[in-house]
Amino acid sequence: MHWSDYLVLGLLIGGYLAYYIRQKRKSQRRSRPGAFRPLSRKEQVASRLLQAQGYTVDEHHRVVPVVYSVEDKERRFVHEGGFMASYRGKNYLVKIKRRSAAPPSSAAMRRELLLDYLLFQPAGILLFDEERERFQLIHFSPGEVSVKENRLLQLGLLLLIAVGVAFLYRLLFAGGN
Repeated sequence: MHWSDYLVLGLLIGGYLAYYIRQKRKSQRRSRPGAFRPLSRKEQVASRLLQAQGYTVDEHHRVVPVVYSVEDKERRFVHEGGFMASYRGKNYLVKIKRRSAAPPSSAAMRRELLLDYLLFQPAGILLFDEERERFQLIHFSPGEVSVKENRLLQLGLLLLIAVGVAFLYRLLFAGGN
């Protein structure tokens, strides 16, 4: 490799790192913890269960100020989510399911969960059912491709890249015969 190849490679890696750090800071800035409010009894139960499963729990409630305008009149509100838990480098928003709450597949609950997902941008939402003492992991994947299909596409792409590398290796080092 030439010195210019290393320069181009360094620029690509540096650009990726700058983009990654910028995105990380943007998501942290968007979901800073609000004024500390102690966890409720239900939230404490959920927190203990998550910690027993290996999650790291941040006991601050996430708050996002939102400004929207209707006919040039600005309106403001503050959207408060649950608390955050992280596991293997992924952040999850923990929501407590109320006893009278509709199932997660209902339209009202879907809207609420989607708003939380869009504002806080977690890897998923852990919906805690106190009666059963269990969590439901909810993922949103915008677009037409589901999470399973996306993983299959990634696996196919990885396989295609591996075949391409093997082909190039054979051409370059085995003489192409």
